[in-house]
Amino acid sequence: MLIHTNTRNAALASAIGLLLGGLATPAAQAALTSGSVLQFTSGAKQCVLGGTYVNNVTDCLYSVTTTTGSWFSMDSDGNGSVSDSERTPIIINAGLIIGQTQETVGQSHSGLPTGSETTTIDYAWNFFGNSGMHNTTSAVTVLSDDGAGNATLGMTGWAVDWNGIEDINMGGDTANFSTDTGIATLTCYSDSAFTTKTACADGVYFKLTYDAHVPVGDVSGFGGVPYSLYMEGTLSVPGSVTVVGTGTLASGDFGGSAVNNYHATSTLPTDDGYTSVGSVFDFKINCGSAGCSESVILPLGVAIPSDAVYRKYTSASGWVTFTEDANNSIASADSSTNGGNCVGATYTSGLTEGDDCLRLTMRDGDANDADGDATNGIISDPGTIAVANAAAATADLSSSTSGCSIAKAPVDPLQHGEWWLLGGLLALLGLKRSKV
Repeated sequence: MLIHTNTRNAALASAIGLLLGGLATPAAQAALTSGSVLQFTSGAKQCVLGGTYVNNVTDCLYSVTTTTGSWFSMDSDGNGSVSDSERTPIIINAGLIIGQTQETVGQSHSGLPTGSETTTIDYAWNFFGNSGMHNTTSAVTVLSDDGAGNATLGMTGWAVDWNGIEDINMGGDTANFSTDTGIATLTCYSDSAFTTKTACADGVYFKLTYDAHVPVGDVSGFGGVPYSLYMEGTLSVPGSVTVVGTGTLASGDFGGSAVNNYHATSTLPTDDGYTSVGSVFDFKINCGSAGCSESVILPLGVAIPSDAVYRKYTSASGWVTFTEDANNSIASADSSTNGGNCVGATYTSGLTEGDDCLRLTMRDGDANDADGDATNGIISDPGTIAVANAAAATADLSSSTSGCSIAKAPVDPLQHGEWWLLGGLLALLGLKRSKV
């Protein structure tokens, strides 16, 4: 699937801020569905020193730490409980997109994160002195949603890349652990204090909890170690794809259908040189006659970043940038100016940074028609908003945002004594495992 990293930019941060500040009544929005984005709040590790929160890494050695926001943990000491020191904060990138595979290939490495890694769900984090990131080998799915704030997600494709090791399975070692169900619990709330449950819908707050084990015998050396994931933040549920004219929508070739708001569910080839932002849309428009034209409105669910383009996939040409000419055009709009609705919003030509609605106008048989047939009156997708990798900004993973757990550049161990302690702990764990 064409899903890699999402450039975090001021416009997207502003959009999330609007969500946190309040939206239209959640009950009026779409329910939890494929294409929904868990826009989790980035984690931070802080240290309590003399009653004051500080972000100085060295001070973490001599004070009590507290992890805020979203994080994952590994019960590295094997005592059956997770201490705050075993929690690693995670920094949001594209967020967790339900119903889409978000794969990362060849980005983890030995040594600390550099900020140049191309990631998907979260930015690269530091674990035991080496870089890692989360990804999915198959899409996270909605298993249940009772409409009252209680939902479950299928996480069997949840994975970690770490220290150059690809796709460490975090979907659950069911052969060795009966507690590994591969199911996460998602709870939705109407308030940021997480006190009042409400239906999972656009703009509401959520908490996600998930537990599994690293598979026994895993090459990472952490086989059998308990893993936990905690996310909190805001849920973004995109609205339905809508045809502007008299045409009708049909299911696409890569799993897009009315049921999942025409988001692709099947794996698509990687778009080398580009990184997808948000959903991959997949549909067909029947516009009625050979060579006909039609427009379609796509609620993106995330803000358009700077330097964005719309990329289309065809079996003949692979991934190409949307062709704009007299018969094919692209426009965007800000749904917040129209009560959160893309239909009826004011569109301007091109892609405007910060907008979250997209309108495509295409003609049957032209370059943007994936089937390439100018006689059938069918215009086919799929496509997605994307940015060129060269234009992608890197995340600031300095200790000012993530405290003791994440760093942007290699650190001199003579200047930061915590790495000596970390190395000692790693050696101790290796000794424990050798004895076992």
